[in-house]
Amino acid sequence: MECSSIEDCGAAGRNAQTVSFCEHCFAHPDTHVCEAGTCRMIPTDFTQLGTIKFGFSLLGLGSGAQSFAAAAVLPIAADGSKLSCAKLLSTCNYTNNFTLNAASYSRQISGGGDTIQDLVNVDPGPDRLLFLALTSDRQGKGRVLAKSCSENILVEKGKTITVTMELVAP
Repeated sequence: MECSSIEDCGAAGRNAQTVSFCEHCFAHPDTHVCEAGTCRMIPTDFTQLGTIKFGFSLLGLGSGAQSFAAAAVLPIAADGSKLSCAKLLSTCNYTNNFTLNAASYSRQISGGGDTIQDLVNVDPGPDRLLFLALTSDRQGKGRVLAKSCSENILVEKGKTITVTMELVAP
């Protein structure tokens, strides 16, 4: 099936989901992704996914953050372009962009510790990206205090890979 965004795949008009309360979250597909103009079903069975375990420091750039928005991003956009951390870190056009395929969510940062560790499940494959935006308010809202991105992550079915995220100024 041909597509120009994740809206065009799966149950027409309902495949693209947004994290409505999160200002800095990616839109994410419900059942299908749109890669280079072609719809592809994503695994619905949790055991068919891989996991990225990530961590980052709350010292320095992350010290005032109340929450973070995270997205495990598939490398090929709907138009066939290859995503990179340089592209994602240089723009704000990722927010609810239906041409990108990502598993996206936000988490509140609660007191107690200098580091955060979390997990995100993602469709297995090579060249996955992990993107973070630390925000001044809860639920991924407010001013972006810091960003981070890691690329070329190989996600394997049923396995966990660990990534350390280095924060940069927005």
